[in-house]
Amino acid sequence: MPTRAGNGDAQQPLFQKHHVHHSRSSSFNQPRPGANGSTSESSFRNESSLSIAKDRMPRGRSAEPTLRASPGQSAPSLNGSNEKATNIKPHRSITREEKSLPAVGNLGSQQKPGVSKPKAVGNSPKHSSLENRTNLSLQDFSRAIREAAKMKKDDPKKAPEAAKLILDAMLWDGIKKLPRDNFDVVVARHHLGECYFHMGKYVEAETLYRQVLKARKSQKPPDSSKILQVQQDLTATLIEFAKQEETRDVARAEKLNFEALALAVKSMNEKDNNSPDDDIDNVLHCTEILLENQDRRPLELAKLNRTRVRALVKIGDDMSDEELVDMKNHGIAAFEQFTVDLEDRKRGYEVYDTIESRIRKYAAQDPDQSKTAVRIGDEVKVEWRKATGLLARKRWKKCLERVRADVRRDILPQKKEIRDRWHLICRRVTARQRWQKGLSEARTKARRRITRRRRLVVNQWNSLVQEVLQRKREEEEKRQKEEEKKRLKEGEKKRKRDEEQKRKRDEEKKRLEEEEEKKRDEENRLKRLDEERAKKSREKDLEDKRKEAEEEQATKRDKEVEEEEALKREIKTQDNLEVQQGISRTDTGCSEWSEPETPMHLDTEPAFFDSETVLSSIQNSEKWMKDFIRSRNTILSPQYDKNMERVRVTIIDTGLDKTHPFVIKRRWQDFRQAANKKIVLFQDFVTENPSAEAIDEDGHGTFIAGIVLQLAPLVELSIARVATTRVSLMKDPDAEGKVTKAITHAITEWDTDIISMSFGFPLIKTPEFRTAIRRAVWENKILCAAAGNFGNSKANFAFPARLSGVFKIFATDHQGGKCSFSPKPGLDEDFCFSILGQDVVSIWPEALRDKYKETPLKVVDKKKSPGLWVAMSGTSFATPIVASVVAILYQFYDANKAEISLEPGLDFKTVEAVRAILLKMSMAPTAGQHNYLNPWVGRDNYFNFSGEEKSGSVSFFAQMLKLCLGAWVK
Repeated sequence: MPTRAGNGDAQQPLFQKHHVHHSRSSSFNQPRPGANGSTSESSFRNESSLSIAKDRMPRGRSAEPTLRASPGQSAPSLNGSNEKATNIKPHRSITREEKSLPAVGNLGSQQKPGVSKPKAVGNSPKHSSLENRTNLSLQDFSRAIREAAKMKKDDPKKAPEAAKLILDAMLWDGIKKLPRDNFDVVVARHHLGECYFHMGKYVEAETLYRQVLKARKSQKPPDSSKILQVQQDLTATLIEFAKQEETRDVARAEKLNFEALALAVKSMNEKDNNSPDDDIDNVLHCTEILLENQDRRPLELAKLNRTRVRALVKIGDDMSDEELVDMKNHGIAAFEQFTVDLEDRKRGYEVYDTIESRIRKYAAQDPDQSKTAVRIGDEVKVEWRKATGLLARKRWKKCLERVRADVRRDILPQKKEIRDRWHLICRRVTARQRWQKGLSEARTKARRRITRRRRLVVNQWNSLVQEVLQRKREEEEKRQKEEEKKRLKEGEKKRKRDEEQKRKRDEEKKRLEEEEEKKRDEENRLKRLDEERAKKSREKDLEDKRKEAEEEQATKRDKEVEEEEALKREIKTQDNLEVQQGISRTDTGCSEWSEPETPMHLDTEPAFFDSETVLSSIQNSEKWMKDFIRSRNTILSPQYDKNMERVRVTIIDTGLDKTHPFVIKRRWQDFRQAANKKIVLFQDFVTENPSAEAIDEDGHGTFIAGIVLQLAPLVELSIARVATTRVSLMKDPDAEGKVTKAITHAITEWDTDIISMSFGFPLIKTPEFRTAIRRAVWENKILCAAAGNFGNSKANFAFPARLSGVFKIFATDHQGGKCSFSPKPGLDEDFCFSILGQDVVSIWPEALRDKYKETPLKVVDKKKSPGLWVAMSGTSFATPIVASVVAILYQFYDANKAEISLEPGLDFKTVEAVRAILLKMSMAPTAGQHNYLNPWVGRDNYFNFSGEEKSGSVSFFAQMLKLCLGAWVK
């Protein structure tokens, strides 16, 4: 059979072939049942699973018993007793035994006794006969339907046998009990409808397809592809049924064609329809048949032509010239009917626009088709212009006829009345003219009288105005003279004031020059003094190191023995005291490093050097912190620069509560994104139960981290957790090992710049600890360690603060006065620095508010800062402040390297450079005092920016750092 041009489809059987446009073939082939290849054995398996147990069959609505159709009678309806039965006439080609085929419906008890039971089809299973149907299951029903579908697919001529096999299977007792809308029964009806279609029984096929379509739509959720397939099969059946009725009942055939056309248009416009070619052909076929009768209403003809045009537009890139011409002809007819006959220019233009768009698309497909497309497009444009012109003329004629009819109806009958009115109007106009003439004369006389009186009033008004203006001019002249005198006086005062200011500026300039000269002389003097002090300091350092090296070997063993003996004595004394008092060291709130009159408050163990908080000085400490932050902002920007690498600070303590609102506000990140990996900035070295998330079960580490986040918020803060609580650090035998691992991890993994350690040990038991400290100092990592809270009660302070190269941190109050719990400086005084450590205010975990009931927290109400804030004292809290000072120095150097411009070979970020800068930032120590660190004043006001300098605060600070390091090198 012929196929669509360009598709290249070979001739196929009736139930698989695509439709062919009727204009390309002299004979239009029968549409197939099912546009997508009907139902095959594989699709039947996918859409039904009938092999289920009897107890799992659908319950609730059961099918009523059906009747077997006797020979010569019509078969009952497959939809049950509630729907109208369809009279199915026996087919002539069916044998005598096949005439007794049952239809799905009421069967069993009403079967005539004289009729023999039909034999099973030769290919059906043995148990499919009526005698054994009581023992058959859904699996047998599924096998029977598959055999029937395969039989119909292999040979459409065996459709009667397949229909008989399906009907026989649907009469089984187990199947009759299924509901009418059961999914498996619906599939069987679909196959039965296809069999009827191939047998030429289009009435029965139509009835079955309508029932299947209704059942498909009622499924939840409905399967659009299955509904589309049933619609296409029903369309094909209606078309073939209409062909049969053309010779018998023309009206019935036309009705079937209209219904088939509606279904085909609906299927063609479905979104899920991936191959609408068959639906397009069905639309073209139906419109061609229906358009043969031109004795229809204009609206009906216009809609049919528009439907045909829309179907032709949906043809793909394989549209032929004949189809394009067909689209043009029916499109012209459609918009002429809409525009001229129905006077609906809007719908006519829609048809015209559709044709124009498809013609442009057709021309773009192939250059060879462009000429044809242009010619046809011009023809369509000409016809559209004619149609719109005819519509305009037709409307004009109708309008003219209405006007003429109105004139004949309204004007002519009133002609006499209008004439009489006209004469009356004329008389009235004459009288009005006479009245107007008299009125005009009266107006003229009145106007003359009014004009004379107006002139008199205007003359009087003008004389009054002239008098008033004369008075105003005199007053204005007088005011101007007074202002001129006042201006002369002010000018004289201004000249004198300018001369006075000029004289003062000259004097101030002279004074500034003298002060600048004095300052330069003072700077030179200070520079010389610094050089002399630095020289003496280096000589003293060399002498001290030489002595220390000589004494170290001689006294090392003796010191260790003495320390061990002292520790044993202290432990023994403490144990005796515990035995006498009957309480433990944890219960008292005092540590072995603090005197009884110095309570530990939040530092329960001596490893964390804290002291008692005095509430009266909290406000002074808060003011000290605010002044520190204000001074920091004068040299550093509070905004983070993404182009600069952050200074890295590590805190070795009890961890961090990252859920605290202030930590969240500061946007602390627990990782650093490297080039090819993510580096975690929290590491738990507690071997008992290591945590992957940042936690703090004590609060001490959170307090330390809060200080750094206040003073140096732009640093990269890493946390090393070495103990769960302060008590556990002293009792842990592997405490030194954990701290050693933490220092090594901070150096190797985090590459940190500064390490803060607010704890201490009485002695060192492992050489690895010393090695880790030496490595950190050798790699120029700044180590800040708390000296202790035992005042003058101990000869030496704790490790690691006692080690060489470690900055030993002591505590003062807000005025720099030495705290009672802060120990005296020992050897290596150039590494001993003190700073605020009394009543320091920082954050505390909310969950640990009531943990220490014996020594309650000193809560501070900070309205502008979220979370719990407390005040604490101790060298533990002075240590992170010094670490923050060093971090600020590093940040300032990174941001102002060009302005500082150190000499070649001199590095800013070294232990010795930091020591020299901190010494210059410290006040000169007195006997028994430490180097009090005052970063914004310094020794001899070295870093004090008064504001009178010509340069800004940043340039001043950079210049001072450069001079400080230059003097240290010399």
